[in-house]
Amino acid sequence: MAEKGKIMTGREVMNAAKADDGSVGLYLMWGDEEFLISETIRYLKKKFIAEGAESMDYVKIDLSDRSFEPDLIRNNTELPPWMSSRRIVEVRNSGIFGSKETDAAEFVIKSLPQSTTLIFYENKVDKKKKNLMKLFTDNGIAGEFEYMDDGYLSSFIIRRFSKEGLTINEDAVASIISRCDKSLRRITNEIGKLSLYCTAENISNISFAEVESLCPPDIKGSIFDITDAVGKGNAAEALTVLNSIILLKTPCTMIRFMLARHIRQLICVKEIGNKDKAVARLKIHPFVAKKLMAQAGNFSMDRLITLYTMCAAGDRDFKTGRIDERQSIEIFIVRASQTR
Repeated sequence: MAEKGKIMTGREVMNAAKADDGSVGLYLMWGDEEFLISETIRYLKKKFIAEGAESMDYVKIDLSDRSFEPDLIRNNTELPPWMSSRRIVEVRNSGIFGSKETDAAEFVIKSLPQSTTLIFYENKVDKKKKNLMKLFTDNGIAGEFEYMDDGYLSSFIIRRFSKEGLTINEDAVASIISRCDKSLRRITNEIGKLSLYCTAENISNISFAEVESLCPPDIKGSIFDITDAVGKGNAAEALTVLNSIILLKTPCTMIRFMLARHIRQLICVKEIGNKDKAVARLKIHPFVAKKLMAQAGNFSMDRLITLYTMCAAGDRDFKTGRIDERQSIEIFIVRASQTR
């Protein structure tokens, strides 16, 4: 059983689910890493639902377009399992955190039969509703599934390829993480694609070349290239890279966000001054930390802070309607290339 009053991480919830002997009964899960949430629920189903009995002993109630329905949930949780060790009721987007029916929620949760596991899978959770959160943390497990850090993702990628009898270079691992923006579902899809290709082509070690030719464009890598060009004062080169990623239908909103985040990371590694400390503090892959450290060396701290301030000014000009979004990025690149 989880420690009362504690909101767990996604990995902690997964470990708790693996150790669950049927005594937990209640789960609340939310967060960006929906793949891990789905995997955790799949694991619980595999553990407690007998083969061929899913249609009888598992039910999913999706309340995305409705308000919280305590009676519907309670009616389903009170049914006993037919062929399985437990009945599982999964409630999607219950609306419980937008509801004022805390008493009804408490009644549903506290009257839960011992033979039922009730899972709330929410898009959003308001952690400020402390009484409602306490209801979950005191009576079961509540966990936020954030995107995993680069260390975990690297190990995940290497393990998955190893199962297929394949190895992968460090730069290729970092590139997959970057291209998939840390999403485990997207990473898993790319692993499957690369595995099939390399097996068919008798390739035993996956290099950056295979990732570059088969996987989605690396927008983060392009942001590196834009910043490199800006550092050299080459606005034309930076604008060419910008145009290439816009042609790939990358939203300008994402480009603005990633530019600002990249400059912020450069400021951080410049201040930290050590690759290993940067890996630990920023939770990034060592290969990425090495590239950031090298790039940060081309800028003074004052210049990086100036670039970040200029980035924020461009964001403000766009949001106040002074210029359009693409123009705000182009003006930033030109001005940043001239800044010393």
